[in-house]
Amino acid sequence: MRAKLPNADAEDLETLQTDNPHVFGRFVSRYERPVFSFLGQMGFSQTDSEDLAQEVFLRVWRSRKSYQSHLAKISTWLFTITRNVALTEIRKREKRLPINSNEIESFADPHPSHSPAGRFIETERADQLQKALQLLSIEDREVIALFYIRQLSAKDACAIQNCSAATFRTRLSRAKQRLIVLLSTVKDAGADPL
Repeated sequence: MRAKLPNADAEDLETLQTDNPHVFGRFVSRYERPVFSFLGQMGFSQTDSEDLAQEVFLRVWRSRKSYQSHLAKISTWLFTITRNVALTEIRKREKRLPINSNEIESFADPHPSHSPAGRFIETERADQLQKALQLLSIEDREVIALFYIRQLSAKDACAIQNCSAATFRTRLSRAKQRLIVLLSTVKDAGADPL
């Protein structure tokens, strides 16, 4: 289930720029779910997402005084940091071990009111999406996660990726086409459990 981004307001700015860790905790509480969800959509397991989210908020704490509201919204600044943490971790892992698509975990959070059959179908679809996302390049996963899953505006996604709107639209279009092909491949292979 996708967590919605909270609206940034004066309270966010106050809690972000405080020297009191307990007050800063309100900022973490407000944004931890969207950050955790974004990391999951980038292909990390629940445990890894929790660890990386802690790293994100440590970096935010250390650099909180450098945030400049006239340059970017708080959520854009936060997801830029999250993106950088995720990409750094992915690059470290790629150096250690090749990606094994058989080890992809499901991040489905089925709605409790669905029937068991409905939950099974929803879980299968979520598994297929996660498998297909994991097979995409880092860059493709990122544009899909930012625009479709996190539902950031193109302007905010461009700011996070540090690219023009035209470049972002091209990346998004290509990533979507690749994802469609991979989804059909994963779906066709779905008869055999991974």
